[in-house]
Amino acid sequence: MKASIGKFGPYVVREKTFVSIPKDAPYTAYTVTLEEALELIAAKASGTSNIIMEFGDIQVLRGKFGPYMKQGKDNFPLPKKYKDDPNTLDEAICNEIILKKLAEGDTGKKFGKKK
Repeated sequence: MKASIGKFGPYVVREKTFVSIPKDAPYTAYTVTLEEALELIAAKASGTSNIIMEFGDIQVLRGKFGPYMKQGKDNFPLPKKYKDDPNTLDEAICNEIILKKLAEGDTGKKFGKKK
């Protein structure tokens, strides 16, 4: 087990598993304990580290461009007022956002065939 600061920030490594230490964590690469490092590695292995909250089949996740919702295979962006604090969401609000986005239809860009 090793903790260090790399090019992209602090991390812990065990064998070949690298895990970034979150910026909001109460510890740093210098103060992380063995138990905390093992928790980070276990969270990465289980794949639940990006989940903020769950409502049945709806998940609110952390993404590269901020929090978003996922229902089945479909992803839905959060409105701006919920991006700063997604913990204020509840199941009724999530369902309302999803229904609104589905009513808008597919807003994705369509790419034509190259000529």
